[in-house]
Amino acid sequence: MNNDKVNNKLAVYNMLKRTAVLAAIFSLLVCVFFILNYFQLKSNDPLNSPALTKLYADLDTNPNDDVLRQQIRSLDLLARKAYFTKQWQINFGGYILFAGIVVLFVCLKLMSELKQKTPELPQPVTDTWENRLLSQKWVMFSGIIVLSVTVALALLTQKEMSAASFERQQVKKYKVPDEKDILKNWPYFRGPYTIGYAAYSNVPQTWDGESGVNILWKTPVPKPGFNSPVFWDNKIFLSGADENTEEVYCFDDNSGQIIWQRQVTGIPGSPSERPDVTEDTGYAAPTMAVDGSYVYAVFATGNLVCFDVGGNKIWGKNLGVPDNHYGHSSSLIVDRGLLLIQYDHGNGASVMGLDAATGKTVWQVQRDMGITWSSPILVNTGKRMELILSANPFVVSYDPKTGNELWRVDCMGGEVASSPAYADGIVYAANENAILAAIQLGDTPEIIWEHEDDLPDASSPVATKEYLILSSGYGAVTCLDAKTGSVYWLHDFDNGFYSSPILVGENVYLMDLYGNMQIFKADKTFSLVNTAQLGEDVSTIPVFADKKIFIRGSDNLYCIGEK
Repeated sequence: MNNDKVNNKLAVYNMLKRTAVLAAIFSLLVCVFFILNYFQLKSNDPLNSPALTKLYADLDTNPNDDVLRQQIRSLDLLARKAYFTKQWQINFGGYILFAGIVVLFVCLKLMSELKQKTPELPQPVTDTWENRLLSQKWVMFSGIIVLSVTVALALLTQKEMSAASFERQQVKKYKVPDEKDILKNWPYFRGPYTIGYAAYSNVPQTWDGESGVNILWKTPVPKPGFNSPVFWDNKIFLSGADENTEEVYCFDDNSGQIIWQRQVTGIPGSPSERPDVTEDTGYAAPTMAVDGSYVYAVFATGNLVCFDVGGNKIWGKNLGVPDNHYGHSSSLIVDRGLLLIQYDHGNGASVMGLDAATGKTVWQVQRDMGITWSSPILVNTGKRMELILSANPFVVSYDPKTGNELWRVDCMGGEVASSPAYADGIVYAANENAILAAIQLGDTPEIIWEHEDDLPDASSPVATKEYLILSSGYGAVTCLDAKTGSVYWLHDFDNGFYSSPILVGENVYLMDLYGNMQIFKADKTFSLVNTAQLGEDVSTIPVFADKKIFIRGSDNLYCIGEK
């Protein structure tokens, strides 16, 4: 080969070599950029600046301050510009890093081919820094490190920025509902008080599913579930699940149309295989909770998810697959920004309070209890708020803010599914094959009376200052003196009850398993007001709203109202 061709190829070879060196140095510098960018974000979050957080806190105190609102808008705009600039930098940095690595490997490939075709090219001196940098083993090793570190930091940075965006959104949008808002809605299992009281009594006493009398609408629910509806500001929320899919639904209370339907996906830690459940419990037994800003749902897989009321996913996490031979069924409560969860199963019982806006654990207490299917209640005793849980063998009260145990009474047994009742300073806990215990609260809570007959297995009792009403799985309904435990009356209905009695004004509404609503007086003598037929099996608790009742049957969601 003549010298001109050799010199030309040598020039090309050296040009490729210089280009490869520059590409390698460039890629390393981009990697350094990602490292610096990540640590800068950790120390200086553009969307969670202390100044902006303080302004939002001031706005909570002075909600009508327009000057303060304008300051927030201006600072928030600057923060969002900084956020999107950083996001652009991350995306652009990823592209140019990829380009730099491609150029490096293309140059190395061409150099290798050129050497093979041109033996006359001088062999490189191996101890020069350029040749060491471009040696095949070094390039491969460095390339793997650069790519691994950069990809990891890019993902972490994106995660940090997503979290930052989310947390800033929570400061703006999350609002702890006041008592008036809670009472005019139906945010939890067994109503706004969690103990079976309806705030509205102006609801129908007559309807018929077969003829359509007072049935304003009915809508099929896409997936099965034994959770009861919850309601907030003209929206009804349900969950459904089967062996393949978990979903959350939002219905319009006027038309019954599904406003939005969301699959629960992308939950970190979600199990690849679903646990075994029974037909009586299924995969979506726990009733959801809603607080006006967000709705929360938990499933038999341990998946816990939060959506805003518009259907946007806010956060999700897995609590650990519950070891529970029937399936998980304990329902959710939200109190002053804390999502409260009773999670008693075979792998370890616990109760926890999560930040409702982020899902982060604020407190968690391990419990020395057996597997439980009951739901907690949240009551104001006049002295403090108490979160009260019934399980085997204890009824225990916790401070909902901290999880500190307030008191416990040893009185339960068996497979506890019935939730406690409360009225006038007395907690009532009952379970089939155990006892009904009336626990008088005070400095040292104590059992003041017990009852052993016709106890509930799934239904939860309801109490007033005067009466305690129980319903059993085989159709017996008992009214007792709330102070002494004396039986006022016992009535045997034809069908059993999984649903719980709800106090609606002076009446009690109690739905049996075949969809018959038994309406009777809360009184010393049994007085049946009416029986209204839905025409569909029911295991859930109705929602009582202004002039309407919402009932989830085995297949459909119904709205009952005067036509």
